[in-house]
Amino acid sequence: MAPKKSVKRKRMSTRASEAPESNKKAWKPRGPNFSAPTEMVTFFIGKEGSDEKFPVHKEFACHHSPVLSAAFNSNFMEGETQTYRLEDINPSTFRLLVQWLYHGKFDVFKQDDLECADDENDPEIEKLWAAQDLDLVQLWIVADKLLIRPLQNAVIAVLEEFWEEPFVRQGGPTTSWIPSARNALLKLPMTSLKRFFWIWQLF
Repeated sequence: MAPKKSVKRKRMSTRASEAPESNKKAWKPRGPNFSAPTEMVTFFIGKEGSDEKFPVHKEFACHHSPVLSAAFNSNFMEGETQTYRLEDINPSTFRLLVQWLYHGKFDVFKQDDLECADDENDPEIEKLWAAQDLDLVQLWIVADKLLIRPLQNAVIAVLEEFWEEPFVRQGGPTTSWIPSARNALLKLPMTSLKRFFWIWQLF
């Protein structure tokens, strides 16, 4: 009788580190997930000398805006310094932008949020509405500049709700913000400028 042959079985490893390179799967997150929590960029809002500084996670800024992604990952000044300046908007407008970058929404006030809101002729209430309208228009403009289309659509949805529904806000759209937004509007590409005034005419 022939002797039994010793058969050695190859041990199969189930460890991912030993898997063939071609079999490894990479998980791609749907959005920012703080994969680089210490990488920050700095935005300077307003004219130099009277500007306000906003640190923002680079991952969030670059994910939502191809313009910012190109700037911060370039060899130009923005890439070298990891800073970006926006001169034609107010800090209050940029706060709305940052809220949207992180949460996908931004905070605005409505009729019921104001004290003495029933008096639509109150000049102080009119100033609040005008300031918020200016912030929203500037937000639409900067979203156009940074190519953040979902944010532009979100702004238009809010303006439509405010300006068309009296129970949300009395008095309709304000106009006192127009001189403040004029310079920024004139810097828009003609296609964007036409789009903005087409939207304005809807209300």
